[in-house]
Amino acid sequence: MVLGQRIRALRKALGLTQAQLAESLDYEPMTISRFERGEYSPGFDALHQLAKALGVSLASLLQFEAKEPLGAGELRHQLCDIIYETEDPKVLMGMLKAIRKAKGDG
Repeated sequence: MVLGQRIRALRKALGLTQAQLAESLDYEPMTISRFERGEYSPGFDALHQLAKALGVSLASLLQFEAKEPLGAGELRHQLCDIIYETEDPKVLMGMLKAIRKAKGDG
């Protein structure tokens, strides 16, 4: 299930639908859905293709717990996940203000 959540998070961070990701890999959209829900486990070749399509290394795709500080790319993915899951404009505005303040942009 954790791998499926990771696939979903990376896909969403790229702004891809399951159908778009599936098409890029020559899979059926239902296959991507099943990977994400943990119903199917992708084999090694599929994992390699998924990592490439999602723009991460295979090791990064399989990394479930960060043992070292996260890099900028991974942090961006996590921020994007949170932002895409947030529907409230007031919350989004608060996030934007906090980021600008942290960067020193006001």
